[in-house]
Amino acid sequence: MPHHEIFLDIPPWHGISEPGFTYNFLGVKTRVDFLDIDMYPSLKESYKIQECFPGLPTFDEEYFEWIDLLESVKKAKSGFTMIELGAGYGRWVVNAAAALRLLNPVPCTLIAVEAEPDHFTMLNHHFSDNKLNAEDHVLLNKAIAVSDEPVKFWTGESRVWYGQEIDHTAEDPLSVMGKIKMGYRKFFGRMGILPVYEMNKTSVWIPGITLSSILADYEKIDFIDMDIQGEEFKIINQSLENLNEKVEKMHIGTHSSEVESHLETLLKAEGWENLNNYHCNQWNDTPFGKIFFQDGVQTWINPRIN
Repeated sequence: MPHHEIFLDIPPWHGISEPGFTYNFLGVKTRVDFLDIDMYPSLKESYKIQECFPGLPTFDEEYFEWIDLLESVKKAKSGFTMIELGAGYGRWVVNAAAALRLLNPVPCTLIAVEAEPDHFTMLNHHFSDNKLNAEDHVLLNKAIAVSDEPVKFWTGESRVWYGQEIDHTAEDPLSVMGKIKMGYRKFFGRMGILPVYEMNKTSVWIPGITLSSILADYEKIDFIDMDIQGEEFKIINQSLENLNEKVEKMHIGTHSSEVESHLETLLKAEGWENLNNYHCNQWNDTPFGKIFFQDGVQTWINPRIN
């Protein structure tokens, strides 16, 4: 299957690897300690010094995230500003910085919001490992929420679980554990194995921040990458006026058919143009073949922003 044309502009990185790191085609390096080495035994090879030839991304649900990111990077003019919500260790903002160096070396401002404390520590390390000065950007150890008040947030299992979320147990005592078990069953089921451990999680108070509060400090945002575990409609609905005025493009990871439907109705009514719309937890036909999407993908373009 031919790759999307955006990848034709990027000569894949190759070089000598540093022990304890894995590399992608942009040359971004990631600590193996951030990942579940028991799930991916091939990562053990990353502890050796070796010549490294990372390939282009595989055709999976993240392929469209790569396309959205790279197209936004390439289109940027005098500067590039990006927000990653539910940033984990900052994978996509750091990828953006690396892509800018190769495709479009304009100044950039990267805003990464991550609530889980261990992941936030990883985020700072990931910036440093890839020669980015965190003080030149905005890294927030907060939960994206519908108010700027503290929220209870699930934490734990930081190397193997990147789906931490706001604790809604008071609303539905079965909601969180049910989602965790369901997500792991689907993921491991597709790999043909069963879960081998129980989740150890703790709910703690984390400062909250609205997307509107973040947007208030900027005139224009080129790209938002959002993976916030089911909160996406609430957050977009709460900050819609600011999004309409300031944001050019959004890549949204979706986590339920209900959220997907609400987002479609809301954003179409507001004049946003839909570029991708692939539903979660199912196989979808795409220009790159049939692909299983655990998280759904919606890409939206704001025609009001040039």
